[in-house]
Amino acid sequence: MRVADNDPYAIYAAAGEAIARARVGDGPSLIEIETYRLAGHFMGDAEGYRPEGEKDALFEKDPIPKMRAKMLADGVATEAELDAIEAESAARVEAATKFARESADPAPEDALTAVFA
Repeated sequence: MRVADNDPYAIYAAAGEAIARARVGDGPSLIEIETYRLAGHFMGDAEGYRPEGEKDALFEKDPIPKMRAKMLADGVATEAELDAIEAESAARVEAATKFARESADPAPEDALTAVFA
């Protein structure tokens, strides 16, 4: 199955089909999700390799604001509920970032721990 443009509803539907196939014994499925980067490869990336206007066009297809608008239009959530989810998510990311920055570096001998090939 192929899903274009990070469409959350299409991704959900494709995953549902794959799960249903697996549950009845029809084997595995492959879902290809067409996606794109909205940021550079690293912090400070000037992104000189992108054609003029490409990034602006990609932001117009950003699934997060589209999903928010659809959820509001469908009455799934209110602005206040979505704002609260965003605030909680931002706080969790900030806490995880703080924890990572304040944690000791891992021991070199742990570099290959939990690496599977």
